[in-house]
Formats: sequence, structure tokens, C-alpha cells
Amino acid sequence: MLILTNIGYSMINRCQAFTNEAFMISLLRSKALFSAYL
Repeated sequence: MLILTNIGYSMINRCQAFTNEAFMISLLRSKALFSAYL
């Protein structure tokens, strides 16, 4: 039972890290586009 919870927790952590990375990449991309327009 504890192992199952650990696996689920690590999967959630991985998902959060992935969405954080995607958010940062999109943020940088929009920043670059914004500065290109200026």
C-alpha cells in the first residue's frame, strides 16, 4: 500500500514539474514575441 502511494506521489510530482516547465517555456516564448514586436 505504501509503495502504491509513493508511486502515485512521484507521478504527480513529475506531472507538476512537466507543467511548470511547459509554463516557463511558453512564458519565455511570449516574452520573446513581445520584445520582437517592440
